[in-house]
Amino acid sequence: MRIEKIIIIFRKELDEVVRSKYVLFSIIGLPLLFSIFIPAMSILPLMATDSEEFESEGDDMGFLVNYSFTSDWDELTELQQFFIVMVEFSIFIFLMLPMILPTVIAADSFSGEKDRGTVEGMVAAPVSDTEIYLGKISGALIPTTFSTWFAAIPFVIMVNIASNDILGRFYLPHLKFLISLLLMGPLLGLASTNGMVWVSTKTSSSRDAQQLGSLIILPLMLIMIGMFAGVLMISSIFLWVGVVVLIGIDIFLIKIGINLLDREKWVTGA
Repeated sequence: MRIEKIIIIFRKELDEVVRSKYVLFSIIGLPLLFSIFIPAMSILPLMATDSEEFESEGDDMGFLVNYSFTSDWDELTELQQFFIVMVEFSIFIFLMLPMILPTVIAADSFSGEKDRGTVEGMVAAPVSDTEIYLGKISGALIPTTFSTWFAAIPFVIMVNIASNDILGRFYLPHLKFLISLLLMGPLLGLASTNGMVWVSTKTSSSRDAQQLGSLIILPLMLIMIGMFAGVLMISSIFLWVGVVVLIGIDIFLIKIGINLLDREKWVTGA
């Protein structure tokens, strides 16, 4: 395996991304939209809420959570507890975005070569199947991961503006948020990217890959995120365990993907 060949394929994939305004909006605009819209609609309005009125009009917070998110959880007002719950559930977007965004590029990774008539040149190029596969995977995963990390900046700023008013301190970034953003999100994204790349090698066009991949990959990924969402609510220790499990899953999926890559079938779409 030659790193320089993987980088060449990665740059080729990145050039295709830059040329498409639709893809650029998907991987840059959508994360920013979600990271700004969600706190603006659900978290910032809590700054205008009176704590005493919230407690008199609302119900006990126990029906929402049975886990103490902070060490001083029992000492917080119901408004403060509600604020923290809203923030914790909003963090899930940084697990979902890394899974969804790479599929937009990954769907085009192999089938797009057929659409552009460049598949024969790629197949005949002096590169190994491993180099092609890893180059394609990285071309979908790396730009979308950085886009998600960039979108986290306004999210953290808006949450901390509200938390400084409601809690009297900055709430983010805490350890579980950093693990989710920097590790678990990209690892989930790598799993979904692998699945979409598999679909892309077996379809004749990018449109077919997107449609088929959406039906197969995203439901499976939502099931996976549901499993790890429970882990996120427990503790950082279990979150680290989830990261280790995901690393093992991703290595397994990459090995399968490389073994399944057949250049002749890729050309014919068989």
